[in-house]
Amino acid sequence: TLIFQPAAGLNSGANISFHNRHLFGNMQVMASIQKDRRGNTRLFGLLSALIPVVLYLVIRLRSVAEPGDDAFITLKFVRNLSQGNGVVYNLGEWVLGTTTPFYTMYVALISALFHTDPMLAAPWALLPFEVLNILFVWFLVLRSTGSLPAATGAGLLFSLSRYSLFAALLCMEAPLFNFL
Repeated sequence: TLIFQPAAGLNSGANISFHNRHLFGNMQVMASIQKDRRGNTRLFGLLSALIPVVLYLVIRLRSVAEPGDDAFITLKFVRNLSQGNGVVYNLGEWVLGTTTPFYTMYVALISALFHTDPMLAAPWALLPFEVLNILFVWFLVLRSTGSLPAATGAGLLFSLSRYSLFAALLCMEAPLFNFL
């Protein structure tokens, strides 16, 4: 059990405790937020996790996805699969040529469910995994250091990393692979 108490000047009296059985195994986290003397609930833990996520979403949603050449190959497989033609690049040629079959099936499912082109579905299909990756970095640093500012800083560094943003905007499997 880790108990986090903010500095006296910031929010004295609010305790946030996190209970976890295993760090990597069963990720059941129970957060209990205790009320201070005035009865106000302090949500520093939640806010410190949301700051990097919100900042990333603002940057990510203002950016334009520019798929690379590998993404175009994968997205052609996705288009054929979502249209019911199977996992093929050229119709009638039954050769598995995608290097990311799980990602291909996942984006094809999203594309088919929302009746949209795979070029539009791929960036949106990756967004939940991008957010989960930021939250995982936040949780991992929080669990290892016990410091909300350190966890927030790590989440910010990860969310502002040009490599994570670039990987997401390429419309390839990197955010999904990082999450798994």
